[in-house]
Amino acid sequence: MKNFCFCFFIASFLLGNSGAHCIETALLSQGGPLLKTPLFFDPQITCLSELNINQNEFDLVRELEINENISHILLEHPELTRSDRMLLLWLSLSIKNAKSEAQAILNWRNAAITQGFSNDFLSSAQVEIINLPEDKIQHIYRQAREYIQKSEPGLTQELIVRTLKNQHKHNQLQIYQGQIRTLSMVKARKINVKILKDCLLLVKTICKEDRDIPIIEKLKNLKVFQINDFSPSKGSLISHDIFDHLWFAAKLEEEGIFQRYHELYSRLGNPHLKDIFSREGELYASIAFDFRSFQIAEPNYRPFFSIESIKEVLENSIQDKTSSANQKKALELIVSADEKSLFLKGLCYIFSGMAIELIESNRKHGFIRVLDRQGNPYGYFNFFDPEHVAFIVEAVHYLFKNFERNRQILINTTLLIEDHMSAIATQDNPSQFSIGLEDIEIVGEVSTVNISERKKEWIKRNLNFETRRYSIP
Repeated sequence: MKNFCFCFFIASFLLGNSGAHCIETALLSQGGPLLKTPLFFDPQITCLSELNINQNEFDLVRELEINENISHILLEHPELTRSDRMLLLWLSLSIKNAKSEAQAILNWRNAAITQGFSNDFLSSAQVEIINLPEDKIQHIYRQAREYIQKSEPGLTQELIVRTLKNQHKHNQLQIYQGQIRTLSMVKARKINVKILKDCLLLVKTICKEDRDIPIIEKLKNLKVFQINDFSPSKGSLISHDIFDHLWFAAKLEEEGIFQRYHELYSRLGNPHLKDIFSREGELYASIAFDFRSFQIAEPNYRPFFSIESIKEVLENSIQDKTSSANQKKALELIVSADEKSLFLKGLCYIFSGMAIELIESNRKHGFIRVLDRQGNPYGYFNFFDPEHVAFIVEAVHYLFKNFERNRQILINTTLLIEDHMSAIATQDNPSQFSIGLEDIEIVGEVSTVNISERKKEWIKRNLNFETRRYSIP
């Protein structure tokens, strides 16, 4: 790729160029040691070699954790709450890698340049953040240094325990051959939402405040729900599970896309046939998530992956004579599209967003493996596998080919959630509800909801609000 291969993408964002070899080993190798952990463990163990944990992988997760916590420091500042995920990542790195206040200011100002872009690449909102006053950058730097110094002694121990408890679980789930929450199962059961008993009074109180703002906007960042088997869960995950995981997986199945990419998804453990909410299921769910995020995109925002860079992955595969029919079809979809089409604009936006989502997934859930035909892990998933790139292109093309219809389904999903929340807040109704495909896939706008026209207009005007961490007035 032009200026981008995935090891460089991660390396430049996390460890600098010196970390490229380490990350290439951890992300792109098709062999080598994988993470193996015992079922029972001593939480006081701090030696990675005793646990047979891949040191490269663990080191990268550690850097991701530090960077994530610095990003939370940034978001404490009102001027930065609306920063997009890409810029937030760049700025966190600029602070983490600085050795002095003066260097922090320089790194901050050159955050885009460091990643290979000129400042002309940035939107007006991003430029405003880059031009943050020096005293505020210095304050952020001091906060970050204090965090790093205080967390250093216990961070390795904390991450070892989490690696054993969380990442091991996801690694085992990927190779598990049984059925847990398959697409067909969740279709039948619907998405079931329940307010946690201890949180019901809090939810009712919050819901009575400012009746013009949707209830789900107020609850999107609060872990007060049980969604299917997951508890506690944030309010924003209700739409994520209904639209991104259930509805979009159903569309990919109906369109035959899962079937055409059977070989790719077999290597990932077939999440749609096992557990649509699994770590690997987030790969396709993140396409729908970023489609939702795209609904109200910031003016002049430019994704960091261009159509040329996406095309190049597929063209190189053809030149190497390793391409599949899927890859050739995906390339044709790009080439035949109008260069100003919503499809191509959305593809760049979604592709870039997915890369950021995968970094976050690596931090929380560990690195996705690839499996052989017997279901055994033999390497690490490569985001830029040409077959995966082709899958993204086809999936995004479906979303934009039926843009208005799919947007209406998203609106219906949001209206139904808000209607259920309103009933819980204002009546003595049970503190739980269910939403399935038949509830959202109707012709036109859902008409059975008891929501004011003012709220409906707010939702349509801010349709991506559940993909944003900050509050929207």
